[in-house]
Amino acid sequence: MAEQSVPVARPKRLDSLTGLRFLAAFHVVLFHLTSGFLHRMPSPIAGVLREGPESVTIFFMLSGFVLAYTYRDRAAHHPAPFWWARVARIYPVYLLTLALALPMFLGHPQQYDEIQLDTARVSMGAFFNTHFIAGLACIFLLQAWLPPAVLKWNYPGWSLSAEAFFYLLFPRLSSLIASQSPYKLRRVAIIAWLASISMAAGWWAISWELPPEPILHAWWGDVLQFNPLIRLPEFVIGMAIGFRFMDGPVPGRADRSAAVAALTIIGIWAIHWSEASSHFENSLLLPVYASLVLSLAYEQGRLARFLASPKMVELGHASYSLYLVHAPIIFLAQRLAPPREAGTGYVRAALEVVLTALVAVQVSLWLYRWVEEPARRAVRHWAARRESSAVAAAALNQPPQA
Repeated sequence: MAEQSVPVARPKRLDSLTGLRFLAAFHVVLFHLTSGFLHRMPSPIAGVLREGPESVTIFFMLSGFVLAYTYRDRAAHHPAPFWWARVARIYPVYLLTLALALPMFLGHPQQYDEIQLDTARVSMGAFFNTHFIAGLACIFLLQAWLPPAVLKWNYPGWSLSAEAFFYLLFPRLSSLIASQSPYKLRRVAIIAWLASISMAAGWWAISWELPPEPILHAWWGDVLQFNPLIRLPEFVIGMAIGFRFMDGPVPGRADRSAAVAALTIIGIWAIHWSEASSHFENSLLLPVYASLVLSLAYEQGRLARFLASPKMVELGHASYSLYLVHAPIIFLAQRLAPPREAGTGYVRAALEVVLTALVAVQVSLWLYRWVEEPARRAVRHWAARRESSAVAAAALNQPPQA
């Protein structure tokens, strides 16, 4: 990609990336809505919809990018305000959607009853058979560390558990990465990419040595898919390209790069991947996701302008609420829908997908307007007052100077 060294004004707001957030969230929604009848769809469409979890990778990369752009190294010098801002951003809607998903949580079957190892039998069911441990893990955003609990309660919330870990590390990571040259930032991104590929290869090697027990293979598969340490490279790549966006040379044709990246992603998603190779797919596509995010950030071309349009930005602002609220809405819709008659299954399923998706989008807009933003402002205001009180108390306790 040709680059020019002449400074070009970068956008103050990342509206195109805000619009991209909505597409990523909506992709996850469609994945959960259509997973039961993908086999009846044309293969390329089914392939794209089946790759809904890949959009979570885009979320992680966007998170690293936006935090790097917003905070640079300020979080390294003042981590407490940064962490409070993150709590204000994610926790109010997260707790509300946990409450909305309570019927789904109480009625959800155990994911694992027993895990058998060669050397010992570990009865995970004895530990997790009550929802108490899983519930505590979900409330405190720890479920991604516990494979038997990772998809409990409001199952999209596992990614918030990973994000919480990334937020904890961000001040330290930003102090290490923010001051690097564009060349070294590229090297950071490459090292993170190779780390992701290595972990996927390691899982592949381990899977061949495991006993032929499906539950054990599923357990290790969940570690690779959900564990925050495994997903950390995606966030680090986002940080690296975010810092490069601010300090590096501006590409001459960012619009072309964004279009090529988008078409490449859709084309690869349309291919049917086996369950084993899908773990490699996520790692191998990280450079393409990075190219898409970085290119769109420059707000060049038709795709970026579409994503930065007022309606897409509005939907993008509500994408976090959409991501968390769609699971309880799907659960409710499935319980309220009357039984399907023979011969009407596919048409009716399509109508249910459309209606449920529209309801989820509208509810997310309400949540953003009436819950997410007011609660975020309230928590940040409380944290600022708490910080001011602590500073004032420290000043009063200072000994008088001679």
